[in-house]
Amino acid sequence: MGDVPVGLLERVEAAHLERLVLQASRGVGRALLVEGEPGIGKTALLDLTGVYAERLGLRVLSGAAEEIEQRLPFAAISTCLGSRTASGDAHEAGVGALIRGEGWAGAPLGVDAADAGFAESFLAQVDELCAAGPLALVLDDLHWADQASLGVLGELGRSLGQLPLLLVGAYRTAPPRGQDLDRLRRVLLAQGATVLPLEPLDDDSVRELVTQMLGATPGAGLLRLVKDAGGNPLYITELVETLTAGDRIRISEGTAETTLAPDSPSPGAAVLHRLDFMSPDALSVLRVASVLGSSITVEDLAAVAERPVPDVLGILLDACDAGVLSERGGRFWFRHTVIRQALYDHLPMPLRAALHLEAGLALAGTSAAPELIAGHLDMGTPSGSPRVVDWLVGHGEHLMVSIPKVTVELLRRALDYADAAEPRRFRLRILLAAALLRSGRAAEAEDQARQVLAHHHDRASEGAIWWILARAPYVAGHPDLAWAEIEHALRSVSLSRVETVRLQAFGSVVLLTLGQLERAGTTARQAERDARELGDVNALSDAFQTLAVLHHLQRRTPEALDLADRALRIAQESNAPVDKQIPLHMIRGHCLLALGRTQEADDAMRAGQQVAKQLWDHVPLCDLSRALVMFADGRWDDALAEIQAGLEPSGQSLPRALHSLAAVIAVHRDDLATARAHLSEIGTAQDGSPDGGFYAFLAAWAACLVDEAEGDSDRALSRCLDSSRQGLATVMCSVLAFFAPGAVSLALSSGNTDAAREVTAAIESQAAAGGADDGMDDLTGIAAHCRGLLDNDADTLQKAASYYDRFPWVLFRARYYEDAAAVLAQAKRLSEARVMLYRAMDVYADLNATWDATRAASRLRALGVRRGHRGLRGRPATGWDSLTDTELAVAALVAQGLSNPEVGVRLRISRRTVQTHVSNILSKLGLASRVELATVVTAHGLATSARGRTSPRSGEEGSTYTVSGRGLPHR
Repeated sequence: MGDVPVGLLERVEAAHLERLVLQASRGVGRALLVEGEPGIGKTALLDLTGVYAERLGLRVLSGAAEEIEQRLPFAAISTCLGSRTASGDAHEAGVGALIRGEGWAGAPLGVDAADAGFAESFLAQVDELCAAGPLALVLDDLHWADQASLGVLGELGRSLGQLPLLLVGAYRTAPPRGQDLDRLRRVLLAQGATVLPLEPLDDDSVRELVTQMLGATPGAGLLRLVKDAGGNPLYITELVETLTAGDRIRISEGTAETTLAPDSPSPGAAVLHRLDFMSPDALSVLRVASVLGSSITVEDLAAVAERPVPDVLGILLDACDAGVLSERGGRFWFRHTVIRQALYDHLPMPLRAALHLEAGLALAGTSAAPELIAGHLDMGTPSGSPRVVDWLVGHGEHLMVSIPKVTVELLRRALDYADAAEPRRFRLRILLAAALLRSGRAAEAEDQARQVLAHHHDRASEGAIWWILARAPYVAGHPDLAWAEIEHALRSVSLSRVETVRLQAFGSVVLLTLGQLERAGTTARQAERDARELGDVNALSDAFQTLAVLHHLQRRTPEALDLADRALRIAQESNAPVDKQIPLHMIRGHCLLALGRTQEADDAMRAGQQVAKQLWDHVPLCDLSRALVMFADGRWDDALAEIQAGLEPSGQSLPRALHSLAAVIAVHRDDLATARAHLSEIGTAQDGSPDGGFYAFLAAWAACLVDEAEGDSDRALSRCLDSSRQGLATVMCSVLAFFAPGAVSLALSSGNTDAAREVTAAIESQAAAGGADDGMDDLTGIAAHCRGLLDNDADTLQKAASYYDRFPWVLFRARYYEDAAAVLAQAKRLSEARVMLYRAMDVYADLNATWDATRAASRLRALGVRRGHRGLRGRPATGWDSLTDTELAVAALVAQGLSNPEVGVRLRISRRTVQTHVSNILSKLGLASRVELATVVTAHGLATSARGRTSPRSGEEGSTYTVSGRGLPHR
């Protein structure tokens, strides 16, 4: 095992440590947190854990957080899992898009949303590594870890139940833990993590350690001196080595004694006494090195210290000989972070800040990542020097995408300290406004943009300023204010033609959000004409997007689909930012669903999710849109998995809509407790995306259903009618029409014939207005449904039969069957009524819609129609038979050893949705790991039978699989 610090194994219970590693090697995820003061042995314990892990066949990936990188996203996790992703090409795709007016109007701009895609890449990487074999992820100095890295570790912690992963971290107990580290600690403790607080060595262990070092028993004087180290192994070791090197220890007759007085040197200073052997010149260079971090390159240090490379190399090699540094992998490392910290803390604060500033400026002339340079400038002396301004102007657009919060502070400082005559102040202010908007601080961005307009007069840049003034209120949820800014700019500001047409196109999106459909159409058509003339694909794509939505709302869905296809083709061929492509995929999906082409609709939503991963993963809009398609198609368990993925911490811009759809499913499944829980979340959540208004009908629908299920039909009806009258029908009107028969039935059961007539008349009016003659947009079937209920006319009701037979929303189809059965029974056509009842009950059974089935049975029983022996085939809550078709398909692929990303490709769902399915499977089967799941799957004959059937055909990206007969996946 190599050298193990004295007393370490006794302090941590080696058997317990080995047990954690053994469990991880057997596929049961575990977490270990080590806490203690600097030098207490945390790093040694991490190394020891790594040794245990490697012995049991785990792959070990180790890293450590750096103090200098605390504000750089993903810096800490990158030390374990590869190079800094945050400065890669994916972030570059969005650089400058805001100022150029190329961002999608609905795209969230906060740093969390931008970072989520990079978080997903790390999570997917760990999934892949764990699929190849058990993995140990070891990260030291978590007290310095950046927020994004701690978030990734938290997500991994939530996945421990399904990954063969040992997650190990260490942090200092003082100063107090930050909020993000505390949050990670709580998450891991909730998953059963082990916390090992390392306590100081006791007197016997101190004596043993000194004896081991000196080969002699320490005398009373030496023990008194060493005792002041407080049982800290590092300080004891440094103190004894310093005394030995200074010839301050005498050994006589097996006893070692010091020649120093008990009060000199202090143990805390012992680390620095090792440096007494370095020349003043070398010590000065090492202090500069401490500013650069725990590891350094000769070239970087030479640049910052302004010394020749050969001189610096000689100093670093001398420091290695003195035990201060070690060299590996072409870099020089401080032998212990305490040594670097001692050097760093010895620097006066003003000098330390000045060195950070010089380090940032020196590294600006190298290939160092802009984020690292920004980190030094952030910790450096505030400056608005021409060199700092020049660098910020050149890199501000990049930094506002990767580290917007740091960028805001750097730009503010530069403006505060720059010379009043600095000619680039105007540019800095525009960058600051854009960075504030990117950080999600819309009000401050707007204020900054107004200050720019008030104090600077550069007509060439006014377009960028007005773009920010329009975007800021829109992303803050105030489309009315956004339109006011756009209208003023278009009427009163001298914009270029390109800037004008882009504002017009964006304005059409804003008007659409406001429900001003006619004005949105007029504005979009004008923008389309001008964009075609100018050849501006950004404005053309936005205009097509608006027109596609308008055509869909007007039930001209084939034309809407054509416009969405054209817009998407333009965006793809022009390499438009991916955030412009996402909503176009969603619009295509809704159009295809409206035409009854459910599988194609699901494929479109899936394509949107895949595109979204390039910028941020699991945009809730994509999750919600796909969940709606799955809900319509009757795949409610799959829809719930998408909802759960959308509600994960990495992305919650549409929580109201997601909770609403979950509540709808819960009511239909007669789970009022869950439905009420989701409704309570709806009451406190805010949809951070402008798209939230398009899905407001979901919250109203959920509330109506809960009222009805609780027996308050009058309140449910009132809520339903109020929602319709308040204008919810201006958006998603084709979907809202499907609720009309239910509203008519509710009104009639409540004795409110006037309300039933009102709803029926409204639907008949919409149907008479025309629209497409196929798919869901043909409202004549729904109108016949409503009229048949109102008049209690079976013949009228049956005119809708052919419409509902091809209707993609299976719940509403089943409700038609139920209503038809009731009206037929009242007409004494009992055999026909019984057929319709069976059809409704079969659908309700497949949906596990217990509430609907109970209502239908009670309703028909009162009319003399009974189910006979065909009872509701409910699915059990636990056990093998509780698994849904998708869960069985996931289980089969997991049993074959596929990772979550690989399963996602095969089943055409996202990695995070697969993770949700795996968690649900393990919970239903009472299992602790994927290994146990593979055993159970094999015992049921599923994995063997499925093997070889779950790969897509040549040329396919993936295929859709279901499972029939609780057995074999099939295409």
